[in-house]
Amino acid sequence: MDHNDVQLTGKLSGAPEHREMPSGDTQTAWRLVVRRPQPRPRAVVDTIRCVTYDPDVTAFVEGLASGDRMEVSGAIRCRIYGPPHAKVWRYVVEVASATRAPVPAAEAVVTC
Repeated sequence: MDHNDVQLTGKLSGAPEHREMPSGDTQTAWRLVVRRPQPRPRAVVDTIRCVTYDPDVTAFVEGLASGDRMEVSGAIRCRIYGPPHAKVWRYVVEVASATRAPVPAAEAVVTC
């Protein structure tokens, strides 16, 4: 059986952007910074474009600040743009749900 399930945990890279679609729906888009597995001599990340049309997910993302950790679940989608002779293919994660993610122990700040 085919399935298209994506689950990512990372940091919000900046403020989300909103765009009204011809259907009247609002698309909210943001980027999620996800670290690649270690060991590596330096930090290597992927920056993944996420979108949602869900008002509850939009409200949640709006309540976060740049750098806040979050977990998203959804599906990968291919968007095709441009004229027939110069198509551009982009992949995005269409987010169905989002929650705060705990800060990993290695990043936790301890104050005395």
